[in-house]
Amino acid sequence: MPFNDFADYPMSFQPDRAQLHRPLHRAIADLLEREILSGALPPHTKLPPQRELADYLDINLSTVTKGYELCKRKGLLYASVGRGTFVAPQSRPAQEELSGEPPEGRIEMSVIEPYSAFNGRVLQAARAVLADARAERLFAYSFPLGSPGQREAAADWLHRFGVVESPEQVIITTGTQSGIVAALISLFEAGDQLAADPHTYPNFIELAKLLQLRLLPVVGDEFGMRPEALEELCRTHSPRGIYLMPSCSNPTALSMPEARRRQLAEVIERYGLILIEDDAYSFLDPVLIPPMAAAIPGRTIYINGVSTSICGGLRIALMTAPAALRQPLVGGLHNTNLKTSSLNTEIAAELMRDGGALEIIRQKAERSALRNRIFDEVFGEQGRAQHPAPFFRWLRLPARMERLGHHEVEHLADEAGVRLFHADRFRLPGAEPVAAVRVALSSVRTEGELRRGLLILKNLFQAREPEGYTFIV
Repeated sequence: MPFNDFADYPMSFQPDRAQLHRPLHRAIADLLEREILSGALPPHTKLPPQRELADYLDINLSTVTKGYELCKRKGLLYASVGRGTFVAPQSRPAQEELSGEPPEGRIEMSVIEPYSAFNGRVLQAARAVLADARAERLFAYSFPLGSPGQREAAADWLHRFGVVESPEQVIITTGTQSGIVAALISLFEAGDQLAADPHTYPNFIELAKLLQLRLLPVVGDEFGMRPEALEELCRTHSPRGIYLMPSCSNPTALSMPEARRRQLAEVIERYGLILIEDDAYSFLDPVLIPPMAAAIPGRTIYINGVSTSICGGLRIALMTAPAALRQPLVGGLHNTNLKTSSLNTEIAAELMRDGGALEIIRQKAERSALRNRIFDEVFGEQGRAQHPAPFFRWLRLPARMERLGHHEVEHLADEAGVRLFHADRFRLPGAEPVAAVRVALSSVRTEGELRRGLLILKNLFQAREPEGYTFIV
């Protein structure tokens, strides 16, 4: 019999005993999952201590423990030593989300917003494009990969980043994500293995999972992925491809020096890998470092996302591919996207032609450098970046917070007033966990708001852990 009658004892989770079935631990897990997914138990709700729930249901403690453990494995719960077990947020842990407006009272430093304050120049270009007497042609299905004039502007733009291709070889697609999708579905098959950094662009990780591709983490150092580690992986696992962000990698903000890029290119060439080079952030580099596509053009699918550098709403990316891979890649783009918006492409091309794009990336780089200086003023050497002006910073957690799960770290920051992303959102399956967070500097509205958010995080990370916790199962 239960020790308590629980008549006047509040419990966040009180399952109906009549709904229990054998095996009991699975029944508890099923009932708990139903309550969570229905919204009856909101994120971060504290669950009853396991001993109390066992007493309430008049079952063994170990049965409740097993039920909770099943839900933890599904990502429905997280535990905090000394505090209890809580309902986990139901966002997908490895997916970059669109922000919209943050909840009231919260400072948005989780998702990356590419400085929409500079979109006035984009609006000016859009008006000029629509005022042209030939604007009606932009609403037709013609030129799915970009018109000759648009591709000429794109080729000139890519030349600034060290990619020398004729306009005929440039492919214009609907954003970096579209380019990655096309490369994965057209050049790889389910079961293929791809190498990548242990922590990388989360949407790439999700796409690989959807397509049943196996991602293999390759360790790195302060200069990025280590060539000898990639070579060892190639000898032992024979991956077919590799995904890299050599300039200002998301989320770590590491940029590979030219020598490291050459060393990796040699390994990629030697083992015949297909490289997907995501060049979203090279526009922030103070000095041009040639992309890996310049060293191994015959092995590289190169993607330069205009959405980040110029305007997120345009959803445009520029791609190049070797002749041997071009036809299947174009087929993949056609089957997933049909065509890229001619209107959006023409707006981007107009900005590239009239100098507006250069003006925007200069303003973004200046604003980003300013915000990085503010970060350094608040955190000093902690979280010091190798790159001078990334849109985000990679911040190691203090030792006392290393044992906390990613849900709890994000929840503690959210309770303090700041939204951020834990390193686990970016971690490849099989990669070593890292106690760190990515802090987006570009998403806050003002530098004052940025400083407030950073000071909140600094105080949170430096605060002493409350004493007096007792761990009750």
